Amino acid sequence: MTSASLLGPISALPDNLALVAVGGNKAPYLPNWQKTPLSKGQLQSEIASGRCKAVGVLCGRPSGGLLFLDHDGESCDRLIENLAGTSLTKALPKTVGITSGRPGRYQLIYRVPQQHWGEVTTRKLKTETPEELLEFRWDGCQSVVIGHHPITGAYQYLPGQSFSECQIAEAPQWMIQ
Repeated sequence: MTSASLLGPISALPDNLALVAVGGNKAPYLPNWQKTPLSKGQLQSEIASGRCKAVGVLCGRPSGGLLFLDHDGESCDRLIENLAGTSLTKALPKTVGITSGRPGRYQLIYRVPQQHWGEVTTRKLKTETPEELLEFRWDGCQSVVIGHHPITGAYQYLPGQSFSECQIAEAPQWMIQ
């Protein structure tokens, strides 16, 4: 994904997101990125400079209570079903979703009602497959939503699940717990 092709998708992002400039390795590169989100204009300047290769969103409170569920492998399906006590399709309401294109790897974005913000923390849960994790990202974390991916070339929205195609769903109670 080129710098020029990154500019268009930025304008489609909701205005209430706390944005982060991300380099080619999926990590923020600006100092104090967790406390100083960028505006769309600032992000466009970073892209024009050639440093910014992808766009991240601050998880949790800075973006209005967004919980990012990072599904890193097929074994996460069984873990989700166990945690939720229901089928995968019932456990994960349709919401904005992003993938790198790698099999079984995607992230879903959910909104946590403000009265539950104090109950939510970042958690990484191991699955039965050593390289695969289910992660719930909250305050202090960021997740890439558009731009360069070091293995597949680019992040993309799941079919029918871009910010312009669906709403961010409320987090199911099992995620909050």
